[in-house]
Amino acid sequence: MISQRVRQCCNYGLLIAVLFAGGAVSAEDSVDRGPTKALSLTDCLRMALANNLDLVSARQDPMISEQNVMNADAAFDMALTADYTRSESEQELSNQFSLDSSTDDTANVGITKQLGFGGSYTVNLRDSRSIQTGPLVVVDTSYRSSLTGQFDMPLMRGFGSETAQEQLKLAEGNLEISKEQLRVQANSTLESVEAAYWDVAAAIRALGVSDRKLTRAEELLELNRKKVEVGTLAPIEITQAEAEVASNQESLIVAEVTLENAEDELLRLLAVPESDNLWAMAIDTVDEPTFDFREIDLPQVIRTALDRRPEMKNAKQTLINNELSERVARQNVRPQLDLSVSYTATGNNFELGAGPDGIPGTPDDMTVTMGALSEALSEIPDNDNFNWSAGVNFRYPLRNRAAKASYAIAQLNREKSAIDVKNQEQTIRVEVRRAVRDVESGKKRVDAARANVVLQRKKLEAEQKKFENGMSTSFEVLTFQNDLADAELAEIRALIDYNKALVALERVKGTLLEARGLTL
Repeated sequence: MISQRVRQCCNYGLLIAVLFAGGAVSAEDSVDRGPTKALSLTDCLRMALANNLDLVSARQDPMISEQNVMNADAAFDMALTADYTRSESEQELSNQFSLDSSTDDTANVGITKQLGFGGSYTVNLRDSRSIQTGPLVVVDTSYRSSLTGQFDMPLMRGFGSETAQEQLKLAEGNLEISKEQLRVQANSTLESVEAAYWDVAAAIRALGVSDRKLTRAEELLELNRKKVEVGTLAPIEITQAEAEVASNQESLIVAEVTLENAEDELLRLLAVPESDNLWAMAIDTVDEPTFDFREIDLPQVIRTALDRRPEMKNAKQTLINNELSERVARQNVRPQLDLSVSYTATGNNFELGAGPDGIPGTPDDMTVTMGALSEALSEIPDNDNFNWSAGVNFRYPLRNRAAKASYAIAQLNREKSAIDVKNQEQTIRVEVRRAVRDVESGKKRVDAARANVVLQRKKLEAEQKKFENGMSTSFEVLTFQNDLADAELAEIRALIDYNKALVALERVKGTLLEARGLTL
């Protein structure tokens, strides 16, 4: 009898030592998961910024837009033109005025350019050589040169720099939109990566909690078996303890799968290659969730968001683009009235010289050659031979429905864009208010969770004293220890959710990249 009581006291002492030693395990303790890779939050954010596939894809859009700008600007590039033509003919003589044969060579070299205010000009140099044979041919080889300048300008429809450069300005606007859209993708990606990082941290700690619960249940089962052996406990208690062990084994399996899924999601966001050994390693989160609450000036945060959010900038840029298209469409409703002016200076290699009487200016004067192509070219600057022309061309479709429909469409697009700007403003305001509310409520959750940990610890201490005095059971003590562990996990979850709320606030402000010290 004395021996049995001694064994009973020893068993109770063992129970106390086991259970309260388990309660002393810190939240940082975790299950041995084999080879691990320590990753800091900054490491993950930088890896995602460099490798995330969504970002890699989004980076192509600004580069494509830059090429579209170059393509639109190419309309104002100077163009060089050149052509050469040779023709020959031979025929039998039918009278004294006909040609026996002729050979003509013509070469043209010119430049043309579209001007930024709607006009265009062309400068063309033309040289030709003509070789003719026939009974009355006086000059068998002749050279002619001409320099022509032409200027065309729309006076009504198509007039002005906005109309001429519409596609270029739209392409430049679209480039800005693509850059801001890249920032949208970057902010979204960084928020997802940070959330995934904290999910891994939470899953690691949840796995530790599940493992400690299973250990305590197994120790309680072993203790109950010993107590049944000495006759101080009913056999049914073993069945209850075995059920608790089985339940906690299932919880541990679920916690392991949850952690592995969280790690896979983080690696996916980091775009880790399939061949990387990181896929075969467990992730150890270096950074701990922090709690540094600061009062938030809601009006100032809203002003910052409206000024910095890339979505807001995109909405405004789209409105600017559509306002430009509307002005151009309104201008294109006008009639078409185009001015065209040209001037040509010519030269040749022959002159009228003295005839058989040797006296210039008499009726017997005749044409004589004075050289070759160089002579024809040298006469152009003298401006002795020239012609010019100027004219206008008017055109107006009688109903002009195409231009009017285009203008109506442009008006509707501009009105829609203006509505989108206001809608985006409202969306941002609501998102900021919600984000601020999440931060503030997150602070309260952390405070409440920490208070709960303190209270659960006090409950456990009180239950321990009752147990030591024989006024409680081992199951009650273990239940309170599990309550304490759950409260500690709830505190970690509250801290993690608070950190997620902080990163969400930076995103809705449009300052996440700067807040994390990162650049695109």
